[in-house]
Parts: sequence; structure tokens; C-alpha cells
Amino acid sequence: MPMSHQSSLLARVVQLTLLATSAVVSVAAVASPVLYTVRTIASGTVGAVNFAEARLTITFSGDTDNVRTTTENGAVVHTNSTGIGRLNIVGSDGRTIRATFRAGEIYVRYDTKLGLVGFASATELADVAANPADSWSASAGTLSLSTTLSDSTLLTGHPRACAVNFAADAWCPMAAAEPLHTDRGDLYLFDPGFDFGDFGPAAIFTVVVLPQEQ
Repeated sequence: MPMSHQSSLLARVVQLTLLATSAVVSVAAVASPVLYTVRTIASGTVGAVNFAEARLTITFSGDTDNVRTTTENGAVVHTNSTGIGRLNIVGSDGRTIRATFRAGEIYVRYDTKLGLVGFASATELADVAANPADSWSASAGTLSLSTTLSDSTLLTGHPRACAVNFAADAWCPMAAAEPLHTDRGDLYLFDPGFDFGDFGPAAIFTVVVLPQEQ
């Protein structure tokens, strides 16, 4: 498939397709502060600034008490929508952009059946489990992990960023209708896509349950 398909696509949803996975799971947490983080290489725009192959970090600070578990199309899905989302971008020239997402703009989502995890947009939500064929990319052991968004966890994979359902060939078929909003301006991310098994940059998603404040 032509590489040009991925070059012009802007997106609103950041997720990881767990192609290679390792996990470190603590005992279940009870109502503790928690920090969710995605680290990867990405391209896009924020405000009037363009960035290409920059180090991108998105964090979401919340509390494990706000983790919700539902079943969607037979998949167990964990979400946490109460917290503060932040963005950090470090360009190849060393320039750093720090921003805070508008309240309610993003939330954390983990589909344990398909192995899809990351941040979704509450204002224009894509079904991040829209491509059932993605389940081939995770091992049986990975799919059976008891990991939730309430445990300290590390997951690795490859990032996708798409605001609509993926096409049958797993490409993001269209640009986002609206950006994500931050205090540094509107954010758009290019979807890395993949081409004949080349899944683009790697990414790390971590859940860190913090000590309770005394």
C-alpha cells in the first residue's frame, strides 16, 4: 500500500496496538493516586508549531477510585476519565513544548481483549477496538493478563492515532474533524500507520500507582 496514505492524516486518538508486550503488575490498588503515561515518537502540530519525529509524552494524572470496567462487544474495557492530561513534546532541535489538555478532553482506555491501550478523546471518540483483526498481534498470554488501569503496569507496542474506525486494511481513512484542545493551541497528530509489516515507531504505556498521601 502506498506510503502517501499516512502522510496527510491528522488524528485525535492516541492508542497502542500491543504487538510486543511485557507487564509488571502490582497487587491491586485501592483508591490511590495514579499516573498514566504514553511515550513515543510522533509528528503533528500544536498551535502554530509543527513538529516531526519528536519525542512525545502524554500523561494523565488521576485516581484508581475512578477506574470503571465495562464490557463492550464481548471485550472487557477499563477506563479512567477523571484527571488532568498533559503533553510534552521535545523536537530534534531540543525545543520543548509543554501543554495541558482542556478538562475532559482525553481519558484513559484499555481494551484487554484486543490489546489496545492509550488515550481517547471524550469529545470525538473513535472505537479503539474497531479492528478485531488486531487481536492477532497479541499473544494468548498477553490477552489473558489480569492487568487493569488500577495496577502498576508497563506495556509496549506501536502507536496509532485515528479519530474514526480503521479501514479494513488498518489504515486511518480520514482526517479528524476537530483537534484536541490544549492551553498551547490545537493539537493534531499524524497517524503513523504501517506498511507491509512495518509498524513504525515503538511506544511505551505505563501505569504508576503512587503512594497515598498521609
